Amino acid sequence: MSYELKPGGSYRMPLSFGEAPGARNVPAHVALDHSRFPDISRFTVRFRTDPELLDRILPPGMVLAGEPIVTLYFATMKRIQWLAGRDYNVLSFSFPARFKGERDDVTGQFKAALWEGLPDPVVSGREDLGFPKLWCELPEPRYLDGRHSFEASWLGFRLFEAEFIEGEDVAKLPPVPGEAACSGTICHKYVPRSGERGVADLDQLIYWPQFAAANVARANIGTGSFRFNRARWEDLPTMHHVVNVLADLPVEIIRSDMVWASGQGDVSNLQILR
Repeated sequence: MSYELKPGGSYRMPLSFGEAPGARNVPAHVALDHSRFPDISRFTVRFRTDPELLDRILPPGMVLAGEPIVTLYFATMKRIQWLAGRDYNVLSFSFPARFKGERDDVTGQFKAALWEGLPDPVVSGREDLGFPKLWCELPEPRYLDGRHSFEASWLGFRLFEAEFIEGEDVAKLPPVPGEAACSGTICHKYVPRSGERGVADLDQLIYWPQFAAANVARANIGTGSFRFNRARWEDLPTMHHVVNVLADLPVEIIRSDMVWASGQGDVSNLQILR
């Protein structure tokens, strides 16, 4: 007798072996505590850029919101419960944009690209959630005397590098002047149809309500810098088109900061925008 899919089950390929474990489907004996795990350190740099270049990255139905301010962050996440205590790192690129549809009117951070240093969250995050996840090597940041160094690479090609020099600790990070208020994160979920080039099986915008880390232990405003390195096809055969667009953006840095915190949701509270 062939296998059957249970209503409400958690599935992704390969289907033949039953429900797929993941961040939203853990064994019964694992008690997830999103108020305490994972441990997070996040370096964020916000910069103003060319609005016309950001417009080209937006999907149909969305427009820029507020000033053209990009949020770029590198985060380390440790003691992740759904990975049985393992770690991975993240590099994210987003900017405020508005979607106004027949039902929904939402302003959120449009997440255009998201790299992760482990394939498991990439696969589950693309299929289950619809986030634009890519894999690359994201080693642990180096630290010496208040200076943090970050990098991202793909099979020997360094596609991103950044540095943060600690400055002043603050009780709470203030708003960024000119940045539109965002209520969540918006992603463009797209699944191509097998055997029909240029045709989609699924093409939709998904929305994830904004959340803050449950426990912020420390916040610091300092001096940051970064760059994406332009790549040839030979350097990044499957990602040069992404990295080169980001490398060509003009950069006027507004603020750089780091936050050390813990606690994060499982991103199950998603909705499809219409």
